Amino acid sequence: MNITDFLIGYKAGMLKGGGSSADVRYVTFMSHDGAVEYGKKAVAVGDDCADPIARGVFDTPTKESTSQYDYSFVGWATTPNGAWDENALDTVTEDKIVYAAYAYTWADTNFATAQWSTIIEIAESGQASEYFNIGDTRTLIGTDGKSYTLAIAGFNHDDISGGKANMTIMLHTSIGSIPFTSSGLTADMYNSSAVYNKIREWAANNLPQEVQNAVKGAAKKFNTAGNYYLNYMYLQYWNPSPTEVNYTFDTAKYPTAGTTYELYTNTQFSPKDTTGNTLTSVWSRLGDITDEKQVGVLNTATRSCVSQTSTNSCACVFGFCI
Repeated sequence: MNITDFLIGYKAGMLKGGGSSADVRYVTFMSHDGAVEYGKKAVAVGDDCADPIARGVFDTPTKESTSQYDYSFVGWATTPNGAWDENALDTVTEDKIVYAAYAYTWADTNFATAQWSTIIEIAESGQASEYFNIGDTRTLIGTDGKSYTLAIAGFNHDDISGGKANMTIMLHTSIGSIPFTSSGLTADMYNSSAVYNKIREWAANNLPQEVQNAVKGAAKKFNTAGNYYLNYMYLQYWNPSPTEVNYTFDTAKYPTAGTTYELYTNTQFSPKDTTGNTLTSVWSRLGDITDEKQVGVLNTATRSCVSQTSTNSCACVFGFCI
């Protein structure tokens, strides 16, 4: 059926109310952006407009997919690029224009290959656990040309301001062997440490800007070495604690900080270097309560936390939330 057939109701006087021009208004059907007119429908004043798609007047509108989204027609909107309005065709009292409305789905929802913008959008919609799985991995090519592995460690696990982080991601590849501190420990040890500054520097230079913008500060506890007292801060990036990766530790030497991520309840935390070799140890963020110069490292062979002098070098991995 073409547009001439579409208007035949008016011309034949078959519209409700008698069919005089004074009693008629026109509904114009447009593409989502208003660039293409599909046709017009004459409607008696006060009547609902029949949907031309259902009547077979013209084919269901389509919108070309992008690299991020696939689109499906859902009805009509009252503004260009607007959302479907279930009342868009109801009670026509004036000439009006309606626009094709679409629902979208993400074109690629594989954590390994999806655009970061898709991953972030899914996470921020609260649907991360519906599309991704604990343990899903993704390779990031650093500015040094080397490969770094990111893994989903948990959903709705970490506390952030106003609620829970949608998704926690752990970098399983060391960013290098570095000292925890360059000149001893201070009262605010962790957030002023050399290792924390190195993490932030690496993230700024290697994580895509859209990821950096999406990172949420997570509530993390750390202690001053030689002291039981736990400091508490919202940190964008952090070294894991032994509890978080399900490693054992001497409670007389280290405080408990955080809870075990879902990933490590059944899978061993085994960080690697950029050549793929499993590392012997990586820094935790906890100081040794019994020695103010020592900081805990996570030993992968024993799956435990042991002490190392803070000015010594050790491998470094970290986590963040989006």
